[in-house]
Amino acid sequence: MAAKKTAPAATPEAQAEKPCLCGAYELEIGSDAETMQYADTGCAASTTRDFAPGHDAKLKALLIRAGVEDLSVRINKGGVVHVTTAEDAAAAFPFAYMVTNGIKNGKEKAAAQAARKADRAARKEAAATKAPRARKAKVTEATIKIGRWTYEAKIDASSNATYTTSGGQTKTAPKGKYTLV
Repeated sequence: MAAKKTAPAATPEAQAEKPCLCGAYELEIGSDAETMQYADTGCAASTTRDFAPGHDAKLKALLIRAGVEDLSVRINKGGVVHVTTAEDAAAAFPFAYMVTNGIKNGKEKAAAQAARKADRAARKEAAATKAPRARKAKVTEATIKIGRWTYEAKIDASSNATYTTSGGQTKTAPKGKYTLV
């Protein structure tokens, strides 16, 4: 019978809780120091690993946003702040290829949205400058009765009936002066 193997006891420094790594990253939003704002993952978790569960995905999303919007990434490691690009910040992690692909896809999506928006604006402007088309008058033929006489008439869009009398005269009767047979 084989003896049970037990895992070696973990050293105290390996079990020590440390801040989640995603909390060290933030985006610089703005162009000058007076209006500069920062966006981060909002993480204050501590863990025995590099990331708290799911926080690697938070960091990926933050880095992809930085790359798509061309924002700088600030990395605060032990009080020393380093400013870099999203691709360079992601290079230290095994998910760097996901960040690179996400940035590429995000930029393509943003370009497509901008093209659709410009196309929509151009069509809207063209429609505003275009003169409205005149509607064709719809004419229908019908048999009408005026008094005790019936006539073949043409009725236009405004419901006026144009007919020819037995004497050869062309007359127009407004709606209400004739009935349809």
